[in-house]
Amino acid sequence: MPTMKDTLALLKDMKGLDTDVSAAIASLQKSAYTASIFGTSEDLIMSYYNNLNLANKVTESKKAYDEAYDIVKNNGGIQEAAVTSDGHVIVKDKDNNL
Repeated sequence: MPTMKDTLALLKDMKGLDTDVSAAIASLQKSAYTASIFGTSEDLIMSYYNNLNLANKVTESKKAYDEAYDIVKNNGGIQEAAVTSDGHVIVKDKDNNL
């Protein structure tokens, strides 16, 4: 049966975008709390597998971001402006400062 040590290992190995990692940690905390109060061994196992799936999604999202960033960088698009959905303009200078 998965233990808290297993869940902590997921956290330790999780590499991703800040927002994805924060959301994943919040989900891990919620499931750990719920499982510790109400959970049966089957609930703990399902919670662990759900958390494992979440950790994999965080990792895959980071890989996709890195690949997309590399494509844009190689095409010279880093120096271009971006417009957010609410109309803000975002640009980076040659030193990658926003």
